Amino acid sequence: MCLEKSRVSIIALCAAGIAMLLVCFTAVPAAAQETGDVIELMDKTLIKNIIIIKEEYDKVRYKNIGYPRGQDVKSDEIREIQRNSYGSSFLAADTSRRAGKYEEAIKSYKYSRMQIAPSSKAKAEPVITFWIAECYRLWRKYPEAKKNYDKFSKNRSWSRHRYLPAVHYGLALIYLAQKKYMAADAEFRKLSGGKFGTLWKLRGQLGSGIVQFEKKSYPAALGVFKTVEKNARNDGESSIEQEAKMWQGKCLLQSRKYKEAKDFFKKITDAKRISNKEVMASAWNGLGKAYYGLSRNGSDKNLVHKALMAHLRVALVYSGFRDKRLEALDLAAKAAGKLRLVKTAKELKREYDAAKGEE
Repeated sequence: MCLEKSRVSIIALCAAGIAMLLVCFTAVPAAAQETGDVIELMDKTLIKNIIIIKEEYDKVRYKNIGYPRGQDVKSDEIREIQRNSYGSSFLAADTSRRAGKYEEAIKSYKYSRMQIAPSSKAKAEPVITFWIAECYRLWRKYPEAKKNYDKFSKNRSWSRHRYLPAVHYGLALIYLAQKKYMAADAEFRKLSGGKFGTLWKLRGQLGSGIVQFEKKSYPAALGVFKTVEKNARNDGESSIEQEAKMWQGKCLLQSRKYKEAKDFFKKITDAKRISNKEVMASAWNGLGKAYYGLSRNGSDKNLVHKALMAHLRVALVYSGFRDKRLEALDLAAKAAGKLRLVKTAKELKREYDAAKGEE
């Protein structure tokens, strides 16, 4: 009965959390009032009031407004660039994209082409093309996304652009979604060769493992993910290391090795510092599945309860990751049903159906 009552507060907290997220996403930062661009580094340092001169996959060249000399920053040190010089429509598009309003974002990105100064159009066009492609992909409009990715990758003048590795990655994800595994692996291998730096190399290696996973070649995938985990640890890329662990857990789940899977997921959920929140959401869902697998189809109620708590955690704490939240709500409803928490199961199912209907 306590769980039934607590579920009401959980749903309320979910709604409050989502509302706060939307406020954060839609609020225009103070820096957006500036005319100069802003580079945010991985360590959260801000380089303000600048003009971007050139973006390449190994470095970005910029200069401070009012100063003639240019400076370089490594591309893999950059978290984000706030492009105030591209005008209000571009900034509005960025805000819409972060809020998951992809159709609205695409319209604003396209409109921003008319606001950009003629002298900046050549360097703005690859940026706009890339983000339009990303929005179409995230919106699951794959033909339109591919059209824009192809426009980018086939333009010789953009062949060293900072976003080129992300274009290959986006194409690979489209091919994965379409079950075109050879094409997906070919795009991942363009990254894993190391041309675009360590982080993209590891992402490409991880992607090749995901291709094997999607082909249901779980032993082969497991071997790839173990190698990626080791390489990422040696290269100091903790986010990729944790992601590789998460995928190993998924391989073990698919092989019904629930005890080993549980141990893998616990390593992630017990870690005190995980920068990749999406990995954490996947790990909690994976942990819930492992607990349920160990419960012998629900006969061990204590393990089912642990599974329910893991999935509710995703629905509450990681609600910003839509697919992970949908999976969590679905599995939590089933776990609640096994525990005969009828009202909770029905409420979770209603919440799942409502979220699913938003697609």
